[in-house]
Order: sequence, then structure tokens, then C-alpha cells
Amino acid sequence: MKKSNIIIVALFVVGLLVFGIIIGMIFLSNPTNNYDPGNSDQDYDKKKLSEVHNITLIVDYSGEKEPNEKYENISLYNNKTTVFDALNKSCQIKYDHYGWGLYITEINGVGEGWTYTVNNEPMPPIPANKYNLRDNDVIKWTHV
Repeated sequence: MKKSNIIIVALFVVGLLVFGIIIGMIFLSNPTNNYDPGNSDQDYDKKKLSEVHNITLIVDYSGEKEPNEKYENISLYNNKTTVFDALNKSCQIKYDHYGWGLYITEINGVGEGWTYTVNNEPMPPIPANKYNLRDNDVIKWTHV
């Protein structure tokens, strides 16, 4: 076999390998967001209510500030019934607005690094201003 033919075959094989790797990355990669819209336990996009009652909000400063704070029997009205609305009503906050939602940058003087959970479920894959609350929900903001 001529040297030029060997080079052409080698380039063809390398091209196929690169193509295979790219296709594999596109079609076989697992998404990091495990949200399953068919699972009612993960119903993050539930319909927004015009009002919710008996909301509990816990702010865990993780040692950055003491003591941790707990706000109970919060009621929200006028379609302002998201996790963000409960936080905004109860605490002094700062936030940045992005196209995908709001990013909380400070709660009661403690800066960036906040995550939230509702009813001790895993952290939702949506921003706080998109998570619609229900009566008796318990929100926990944790500084990490």
C-alpha cells in the first residue's frame, strides 16, 4: 500500500473517531437536571395561586450570623405567592435579575451563597421567583 493511501486511511479513521465521540457526547450525555415533569413529587411548575397561608420561612446563616431566623404564619396575597415573595416580605434582601429569573445576592446583610428548599425536598431546579407556593409550605434558605 502506498504511503499516501495509508495517510488517507489514517485520516479517515481519525475523522470517524472524532465524529463518533461528538455524536456520543450529544446523544448519550445525562442532563444534570433530573426534573421529571411526570413525577408529581417534583411539581415545581404548579399553577400559581392568588393567595397562600401559613407559610414558614427559615433562614439558616450557617454561622455567618447568629441566630438563625424563623418567620411563621406568613400569608401572601395578590398573586405574589412564590418563594421569592415570601422572602421579600419577611427579610431585607438584595437580588440580581437575569433572563431566567432572580438570583438572591444577600439576605439580612449576609452576602452571596444562598440556596433554598421547600418542605425538605431537594433543591428545586428553578429560581425562587418561579416556584409557586401552597398553603403550609416550609421554605428554608441556607447560606453555603
